[in-house]
Amino acid sequence: MTLKTRNKIFLVFISIFSVVFLLDLTLFTIKAFKGSIVFLDNNFSNKIVNFLFSPVNGAGIISSIILCCFATIASFLISQVFEKTHASEIIYFAEFLLGILLVSFKLYVLLFSLEKTYSFVLLIIQRCAFAGQILCVISFLVSSLFNDEDQLQNTEKNFSIILAASIIISSATPVNMHTIRLSGLADIGFKTSFFVVVIILMIITVISFALCWYERDEKHYLKSSFAFILIMCGSFCLFYSINYFFLFLGTCILAIGTKMYISMLHKYYLWK
Repeated sequence: MTLKTRNKIFLVFISIFSVVFLLDLTLFTIKAFKGSIVFLDNNFSNKIVNFLFSPVNGAGIISSIILCCFATIASFLISQVFEKTHASEIIYFAEFLLGILLVSFKLYVLLFSLEKTYSFVLLIIQRCAFAGQILCVISFLVSSLFNDEDQLQNTEKNFSIILAASIIISSATPVNMHTIRLSGLADIGFKTSFFVVVIILMIITVISFALCWYERDEKHYLKSSFAFILIMCGSFCLFYSINYFFLFLGTCILAIGTKMYISMLHKYYLWK
């Protein structure tokens, strides 16, 4: 994939992300003014613990807005910072951001109470959200495995394979349309197995980064593993957020991990 092609893809991503974010923000504002969003539990007291841990759909809605906002800002940053940098990690990170955007579609379930409809639209949104979660995990895994300079020519093919695999797995996984959580996400078949696989893939990714650090004696791979853990933990906190504690925790961890990851890559390729 040439720089020109990659930058065009980034431009398309930024445009799509921005449009979706503006749409989400508009819908959120309208619903908030109409009083359709529950920001506080009915049994709310002045205790901070009650505020942080009471499950409300407002936390799921705000987390979706944050995810979309994050994808938009992060895509713009990497397009500017790495405009002239030929790095495979950035391409896979862009695919991770695409996964974040797909998960943020759960916002529409919560805003329009689609969980009561059992409609085809609800199914599509849940498929997209699940595919987005798969994208987030696999994109970093592939980035850790195929980060050699001679793998740059394969990034376009890998990008397509990751996207296709996520869609196929998501389409083949059963979705329980009758169980929609306050996060806006439905329960899926083999849920426990899915999270076990996610943890295993995360461990493999960390080991892969660590081996790159050991074999090449380049510290940025070790830092990548720490940033990856923070990004994944922050992302999944926001994906399944049903209260303000996980909303705040996920936002902070995701922001710290992303800053660490982008800064580390920028310094590495700046002096390379």
